[in-house]
Amino acid sequence: MAPLRRTLSGLGHRALPWKHGLNRGRLSVLVNALLAEFEQYQDTKIHLVGWSLGGLVARQVARLAPHRIAQVITLGTPVQGGPKYTAVVGVYRKKGYDLESLAAAHKRREAIPIPVPITAIYSRNDHFVCPAACIDSEGSHVHHIELQCSHTGLVIHPAAHTAIAELLSKATRDP
Repeated sequence: MAPLRRTLSGLGHRALPWKHGLNRGRLSVLVNALLAEFEQYQDTKIHLVGWSLGGLVARQVARLAPHRIAQVITLGTPVQGGPKYTAVVGVYRKKGYDLESLAAAHKRREAIPIPVPITAIYSRNDHFVCPAACIDSEGSHVHHIELQCSHTGLVIHPAAHTAIAELLSKATRDP
C-alpha cells in the first residue's frame, strides 16, 4: 500500500500506514486494534482504504463504528464466500479449516448492513481473489469500479490511484 499512500500524501491527503503487521485474517483482533487506534481522531471521520483481506477489516470497522467512518474503499476484497474464493484456499484446506463454515460465518457478517458509502474496486484479471466474490450484491449503496490489472496492480495501478484520489476529493467537497 506504500505506493498508494505516497500518491495520496502527495495530493494532500493524510494517508496513514497500517501498523498491525501482516494481515493473517484475525478479523476481530485487527478490527479492535483499528478501533482503538482511531480513538485519537475523535473529531475526524475516517476514510478507510483496504486491500484484499484489509478491505474486510475496513468493512467490519465501518459496520461496528459507522459514526467514525466517512467511507470505505476496497481493492480486490472478497465480500462473498470468504477464503474459498481466493488463491489461499489450499492453505486453509491444508490447515483443516471448514471452508463452508467460514463461508457461512462470512455471509452472516456481511448480511449486517454497512451504513456508509462503499466503493469496491476489483479486476477480472485479479487471479488471487475471484472477481465475482468482490461484487457486493447486498449493499444497495455500493459503487463498483472495474480495472484491468492484477491483484497487486490494484494498489500500484495509476487508474486505481486516480479513482481513489477522486473518491477522497469528492468526499471532502461534498460532506
